[in-house]
Amino acid sequence: PERELPRVIIEDRYTSRDQLRVEESPNGDVIVCNLGSPITLADGSQIPTGETRTLVAPTQVTFGYTTLQIGVIPKEPEDHGTALHT
Repeated sequence: PERELPRVIIEDRYTSRDQLRVEESPNGDVIVCNLGSPITLADGSQIPTGETRTLVAPTQVTFGYTTLQIGVIPKEPEDHGTALHT
């Protein structure tokens, strides 16, 4: 519902228009907030409408006929001026 956030549109007639919100927590976990119909997790448990769960990536969530796989993108090492010069 927060329209200023980036949105992904999923073509699934069994999925709510605003189905879920996915955010990264400061420690790298995944925060999934269910805004629509129940979401099923990989272990078969569900996130009911209106609830939020913190999950460890990689993980997957299923809603309607859609399965969303959430992975980890490694952070690039910071440049501390240690590059070799020739």
